[in-house]
Amino acid sequence: MCKSIEMPSKTRLAKGKIISAPEGTLAPAPFPLASWAGGQRRIPSQARSLRTRSVILESARELANSKGVGSVTMQMVAAKAKIAAGTAYQFFDDRDAIFFDLYETWAGAWWSTVILATAHPWTAASWHDELDAVVEAGCKFHLKQKEMWEVIRYVESTKIGREGMKLLFDANVERCIQWVTPYLKSEGMTAAEIRFTSISILRTARGHHMYGPLESTSLREVIRGSQEAQRAIVEMKLRSVGKKSGASSAASRAKSV
Repeated sequence: MCKSIEMPSKTRLAKGKIISAPEGTLAPAPFPLASWAGGQRRIPSQARSLRTRSVILESARELANSKGVGSVTMQMVAAKAKIAAGTAYQFFDDRDAIFFDLYETWAGAWWSTVILATAHPWTAASWHDELDAVVEAGCKFHLKQKEMWEVIRYVESTKIGREGMKLLFDANVERCIQWVTPYLKSEGMTAAEIRFTSISILRTARGHHMYGPLESTSLREVIRGSQEAQRAIVEMKLRSVGKKSGASSAASRAKSV
């Protein structure tokens, strides 16, 4: 008779392998777009086909930046990739399928950045540094990926893309909650307050890079502004909890007199 084996809470299965998180760190979370409707890929197995597929994706991205997404056609992509249009259709059903694929690849890279940057839960001594480090990692990621901007904005304007964006944002919220809860809970925040704070942090972060691609000349300024804004949110919530706790203690003392 086989016995079921219970894995430690800090382990998970990924592609049949058990992945463990070091003690004191958060376990990796699964990629939120793994079953997204926009990410139904056809991945070839032959090296030559993989190279062709990669050229198609890169050609579409370059055309989106130079011509605008709305002007790009499958025929244009095929011409830039120096292949027949029929060959392009063997890999992708249409132009949007190419852009969805590019978006999913970008989202996967972003998710890996998030998971690595939020591996260490907040403590009273570390939360400022942890938050600052995540902001810097996120801004540097977006600068590095700025050539994806046209594709990202287009995909997120579509129905399927909005669904993917929501999946990604919701997963970011849950990861952020895991990351901040140990410290904020110890300071007296409720689960609802921690969720609200996490969402506020993420919306503030998104606001610093959602209106256009970052530039290297303004990177430091954007990082500093985002760090200050997000720290202010946390500090305001902590003060609010402290005042509420103080008022509750005063009321309890008054009743006991």
